[in-house]
Amino acid sequence: MSSNSTFYYYLFIVFLSLCIFHTHVGDAQSVLPDDELQSAIWIIRQYGCSFITQTQAGICGSASFTCEDTPTGYHIVLIQITGGPYVYCGDPQSNITTFSFPELTTAYILTGAGVFDSALNVLDKLQNLPKLGYISISDINLRVFPTSFPTGLPLLRTLDLSFAGTSIPPIIAIVESPLLTGLYIKSLLLNDLSSLPLWAVPSLDSIELTFGAPTVPFEININQNSFPVLNYLYVI
Repeated sequence: MSSNSTFYYYLFIVFLSLCIFHTHVGDAQSVLPDDELQSAIWIIRQYGCSFITQTQAGICGSASFTCEDTPTGYHIVLIQITGGPYVYCGDPQSNITTFSFPELTTAYILTGAGVFDSALNVLDKLQNLPKLGYISISDINLRVFPTSFPTGLPLLRTLDLSFAGTSIPPIIAIVESPLLTGLYIKSLLLNDLSSLPLWAVPSLDSIELTFGAPTVPFEININQNSFPVLNYLYVI
C-alpha cells in the first residue's frame, strides 16, 4: 500500500470513528429523563389523549409535545393539548405530585368535556418549573384554584385560566413570579373576588376577569401600591 493510500485509509478510519462517536453521543443526549416521561404520561392519561403512544418516540413525535436538545439535556419544551373527546388510556400515576419539566417554557391545555378524574388538579402539579413563562389552561373540570399556585415559577409572564371555580384565593405565592405581566381568569361560576385587593403583583400590566353573577354585591378596591404599572383592567 502506498503512503498516500495509507494516509487516506487512516483518514477514513478517523472520520468513521468520529461519525460513530457523534451518533452515540447524540443518542445519549436524546433520551428524556424517566420522571419527565412519566409526567407527560400523566397528562396524556388525565386528558384521555389516546392518540399519543405512551413512549418517548410517541410523545416527542406527536404535535402535543415538543422535545429538544437543550444545554441540560433532552427535554420537553412545549406542551400543547388541544380539545378532542376524552378516551380512557390508563390511570394517571398516583405517585406524581409535581411535574418534572425543567426546560418547559409553554403549557397550553384546551380540554374537551371530560378527564379521567376531575378531583385531580393540574395546577397543583405545575410547580418548581424554572423556565415556564406561559400558562394557558381551559378546563371546565377544574373547580379549585390552589392556594399554593403559582409556586416556583420565576419566569412566569402570562397566566390565562378558564375554569369552573367559584372563588380565587389570595395569591400570596404569586410574589414568586416577579415577571408576571398578564393575568386572565374566566369562570362563569366565579362570584367572589374579595381577595383581589390582597394581591400584590408589582409587575402586572394587564388583568382580565370574567365571572358569573355574584350571590351578594361586593366591591373591588384596587390598591395602586399593589399594581403600580397596571395599564389594562377588564372585569365583566
